[in-house]
Amino acid sequence: MKRLLLLCFLAFASCVVTTAQTTSPTTQTDLKILFNSGVSQYEAGIQRTNQTLANAGFTSAMNVISTSISQLQQQMNAASSQANKAIIQAKITAQSQVQTDLLALQGNIMGNSVAITNKFTAFKALM
Repeated sequence: MKRLLLLCFLAFASCVVTTAQTTSPTTQTDLKILFNSGVSQYEAGIQRTNQTLANAGFTSAMNVISTSISQLQQQMNAASSQANKAIIQAKITAQSQVQTDLLALQGNIMGNSVAITNKFTAFKALM
């Protein structure tokens, strides 16, 4: 009887483990968290004078900026009223300007660290 109970328990446990490993998360990662992660990585690279780390963080943050602008474009296309479209367009314009400014500073990531950090802070406020 104990052996049968043990076998049933092991069979049930293996099904639970298999199910837990195959399910995927249903929530999308928040862009603000991803952006802050990229900015933190960039700032760590600057503090350590590590060009590779700073570049990786900068690239990560820029990818989030592009994603944010793309999502705003989709929201604008789906907006029902002109007032909502105007509000979203203003956000797109402001975020695009910060993106353009950051791309101009990208040539000297280490030397432009203060300006880049200020632009990252400005973008954070626009999210």
